[in-house]
Amino acid sequence: TGTFIGCMARAFPETHCIGSHHSPAMIKHARLRHPTLEFHNADAATMVLTVSRCDVLFLRFLNAEVLYRDDAHDLFYTFTRALKPGALLIMFGHTPVLVNVSYWAKKLGLTLKSSLAAREGHLELFEFYVLEAQP
Repeated sequence: TGTFIGCMARAFPETHCIGSHHSPAMIKHARLRHPTLEFHNADAATMVLTVSRCDVLFLRFLNAEVLYRDDAHDLFYTFTRALKPGALLIMFGHTPVLVNVSYWAKKLGLTLKSSLAAREGHLELFEFYVLEAQP
């Protein structure tokens, strides 16, 4: 729907925000709702390889309801290659993330800055990771 990237663009107006989705209908909807933002009809891996390196990269839905574990590992590796030194990678999903974040962070030279699994006062659980690329 473009809601997430729209919120990021409003919160950080000095940044260049790019959104992607594999569904043409979702991209059309996002463009109608947020005509000043950049949206591409592409899968995330293709999209991240076509843009310049990122200062902040949000990864959403590398989880079991979306793809297989091996695919999640391959995508995570691909995404980390797009980070500038010192950049942040923020990863979360609506069900458990398929990537063993501690293992892959160490293997790829990322620093795990924080991780959360719940919000105080709420019953739902989620995974949320903030990683930093080596400066």
